[in-house]
Amino acid sequence: MAKRYPRGMIFFDHIVERLTINKGTTMTHIQKNRFIQTIILILGIIYIGYTAPNSWALAIVKSKVINHTKNIDIREGDFIFQHLPGKLLRIISDVTQSQYSHCGIIVKKNNKFYVLEAIGPVKETPLNQWISYGIKDQFTIVRLKKHYQKNIPQIIKAAYQFQGLPYDIQYEWDDQKIYCSELIYKAAKRGAGIELANFKRLGELNWQPHQDFIRYIANGELPLNRAMITPEDVAFSEKVHVVYSSFPAKTSANIYTRNDLDGRWQGNYTLTNILLSARAKVEQIGTIQSGQLESGLSFTPTSIKRFNPATGEFKYVVYSANQIKITIHGRVDHTKDGIYGKWRDGLGFNGTFHLTKKTKPTKQMYINKI
Repeated sequence: MAKRYPRGMIFFDHIVERLTINKGTTMTHIQKNRFIQTIILILGIIYIGYTAPNSWALAIVKSKVINHTKNIDIREGDFIFQHLPGKLLRIISDVTQSQYSHCGIIVKKNNKFYVLEAIGPVKETPLNQWISYGIKDQFTIVRLKKHYQKNIPQIIKAAYQFQGLPYDIQYEWDDQKIYCSELIYKAAKRGAGIELANFKRLGELNWQPHQDFIRYIANGELPLNRAMITPEDVAFSEKVHVVYSSFPAKTSANIYTRNDLDGRWQGNYTLTNILLSARAKVEQIGTIQSGQLESGLSFTPTSIKRFNPATGEFKYVVYSANQIKITIHGRVDHTKDGIYGKWRDGLGFNGTFHLTKKTKPTKQMYINKI
């Protein structure tokens, strides 16, 4: 009796037959079955990715096969931001008029990075997995400015005092429950006396389109005088620099000019996951006068190719002394004393960079040093 296949299996059999005819080979029954199973598995993964792009299960799978932090300078004590799926998170993003709806503190344990976050109970989540939970895997990393970095151990210690605390969906300022940006603010304030941002009242935000939902979670009230700290407030604090962002640049209240690039810059860039130093001198009109990389390459004078005053985005195409082409896409930081972005060279290497403006010593700085 001839073996009958479901219609779908006949289709796969036809594919196998066409492939083997083209190659001039034949497959055994076992090889054919394995091939068909592999095709079904691949199609199943594609289907899941298409129908449930933000599912938690898929996020965990992605975090096992995709390294989201390759060639990015990440350090303990950095703050990280993302936009999560779900109605509550969409409303948070809209009320705060921000790309971000969630954030956490990067910590390091046993040589691995985790995010200490307030989402449910305050807990640690592996960094790569945390990024996979976000919409389109987008994330932004900010770092305390150099003056404050000595306080990072105290900030992390203070943050762990809230471990296990439940999530505060009412966004009240107490220690019974806690939300994500509240965790970062309180850790910095209590651990190091650093006030990262000013409080905002709910009434100052875009609450009107969502007042029914706000009343629902606030037990019928509309607490417009409730003071809070949003993820946006922390991300754009004057006490931090942006180190990396995969979010698209958005129009800022800042008006950027090419003069913002003027000065001496120093910092780091990544090459094959190795952190190397870099420095550059830029004049007022945005021309790179000189540049030096730790890898030994130096830049010839180069004019800026593109600059967007609404977003602070810029592009350079520079050539090293031995004529290697390097394309640089970057952004001016919201503080205007930092720049960050990505680079790629003509040899196929690529990475990220983060530089800060070297300030000239003032008389007051000299007195403080004494």
